[in-house]
Amino acid sequence: MRTDAADEPFQFRLSTLLVLPVFVAVFFATAQLLDPCMAVALMIPAVLVVVGFRRRTSIWDILPLTVVLVVIGGVFLGFIVSDMSPEPARRSQCCNNLKQIGLALHNYHDRYHSFPPAYVADVTGRPIHSWRVLLLPFLEQERLYDCYRFDEPWDGPHNIQLVKDMPAVFRCPSDQTREGTCTSYVAVIGPETAWPGERTVSFSDIVDGTSNTWLVVEVADSGIAWSEPRDLHVLQMAPEINAPAGQGVSSKHPGGAQVLFADGSVRFMAGADSPQPGLDPKTIHDALTISGGEPPPQDW
Repeated sequence: MRTDAADEPFQFRLSTLLVLPVFVAVFFATAQLLDPCMAVALMIPAVLVVVGFRRRTSIWDILPLTVVLVVIGGVFLGFIVSDMSPEPARRSQCCNNLKQIGLALHNYHDRYHSFPPAYVADVTGRPIHSWRVLLLPFLEQERLYDCYRFDEPWDGPHNIQLVKDMPAVFRCPSDQTREGTCTSYVAVIGPETAWPGERTVSFSDIVDGTSNTWLVVEVADSGIAWSEPRDLHVLQMAPEINAPAGQGVSSKHPGGAQVLFADGSVRFMAGADSPQPGLDPKTIHDALTISGGEPPPQDW
């Protein structure tokens, strides 16, 4: 006597195994677009409906397959989440931002035979334009650069309207506590640095070596509008990274901050909140000078 398909116990067959990767792929896609928990919640009824419809069997018979799919999807998603959690992705984007800035600074140097000045001053010596504005054409921001007026200061009636158009490259994605007009990347200005002020510096001036000299650093919650001709002064900054009191090289990344070197490389420097020893004040000072003659550290 022939038994109806609905009365047959559920069995794993080749067709079942072929369908398995499809459900796993859908699970991953849903987890990326929505949320891992939401993906699990949606996949369970989906598996029950699809497999139950094909087999014309009861929910309880296909429950083992559902459990297997959810467990496999959860294990693989765990591996993905561990490698692609939000902070590592943001830190990677922050590193990419600094690399773009470094490339733009090198291209600026190729054209003008020096890095841009930290600021452009008016006849009274007051800073009115930032190096970040001068760098715009080298960051594929020609339209914004053309809109900027150099016949008025950065906070003049026309230019102040452009502050809201800050290019994304000037902001670390982890630094979201202030309004989106403040930059996360600043120059360390002052005597003996690569940014002495209105005067420019070229590669030949960096006697200590471009791989040993810091060019741009992260500063979390800087409060500096991206087009504002204001940066971090070497004589006023904290002598450590991620100092509890702030006012220095810092970031929203746990354990340190990223630094752009004059050779275009970007490296993560351990801070005061790192389980590893952070850089001592002398090493930080030496890295900011361009011709101090100090021996470079054995390992950054």
